[in-house]
Amino acid sequence: MKITIRFLLSAVMVFMFCMPGTVDAADNVVKLKLADSYPVGHTCYKMALNFKKRVEEITKGKAVVEYYPSEQLGKLKDLLRICSSGVADITNVSPNFFAGQLPLNTLMASPFYTTAVEGSAINQRLLFESPEIINEYSKYGVRPIMGYATNQYDVVTTKKQVKNPEDVKGLKIRTPGGFFDKIAVRYGISPVSIASPEMYEAAQRGVFDGMLLTFPAVKQYRLNELVKYYTYGLRLGSNPNSYIINEKKWQSLPNDVKDAVLQAGKEASGYFGENWDKEQEDLAVSFAKAGGVITRISKEKLKAWMQPMKGIEEDWLNDMEKKGLAGRPVFDKFQKLCDEIAK
Repeated sequence: MKITIRFLLSAVMVFMFCMPGTVDAADNVVKLKLADSYPVGHTCYKMALNFKKRVEEITKGKAVVEYYPSEQLGKLKDLLRICSSGVADITNVSPNFFAGQLPLNTLMASPFYTTAVEGSAINQRLLFESPEIINEYSKYGVRPIMGYATNQYDVVTTKKQVKNPEDVKGLKIRTPGGFFDKIAVRYGISPVSIASPEMYEAAQRGVFDGMLLTFPAVKQYRLNELVKYYTYGLRLGSNPNSYIINEKKWQSLPNDVKDAVLQAGKEASGYFGENWDKEQEDLAVSFAKAGGVITRISKEKLKAWMQPMKGIEEDWLNDMEKKGLAGRPVFDKFQKLCDEIAK
């Protein structure tokens, strides 16, 4: 009888130990779900892996990042919502795609810096040093933990080489829309709105004369097969991004994990800037070797290109005022950072 009871007790203990959710050493690990829309191999994908690796290294395995790229947990347009709702703990959001929800954050697209290293450093600090920016995120139950940005967009054309600002006047140029259209109009450009996946076919049919793009985008959409000229080193708008975390999840994290997340985010921002600029230059070399013509804009020539941009910030400030938002303190902080960081 005693043997039977002992056997039953042992069996119960084994069963309980094997059940899912049993408390063991593994259950003390903090798990963070990270989601974005970038495909495998993209620079942002590599940056996410860098972020994941550093969080796990800094915490010595106490925190683990489960990474879901390529819209596995939600479409690009839903990434703010799925972080807010807790479907994912951390997501990547681009203010250019969430201008309605994050209007103050769209300032980072402005043409006041050139490279991804500059833009990433500026965005990383702006996210943490501007209370207005932080409050804009907090309305959705999230907070920023890292910021980065691509280099500023350049002009890519199919038939006409662009060397000076006057050369783009009257051209039909595809833009990402929004603030980019305001930039384009200042140069006398006729903005054309076409979805990114449709650019290749539109270029084949001659719907536009060129595009505002970066070299990685030219490669991604195979436009190097169609375009001939690239004007390199302009300031025609950028694509800023942020990593955000669900506020409830953030409050539940131990302080050492919070510190690790912020440190990993800062490092990942720098990683992105350096690697994006390197990829930009590598692709420029490949473009030229394949017969493409690159016009590099010197610092002296950039001054002429920036003339039409004088006062462009007033367009943004007026838009914010119409929305009843305090754009001025955000812009003042942004301008100070640009003056300090951008070359």
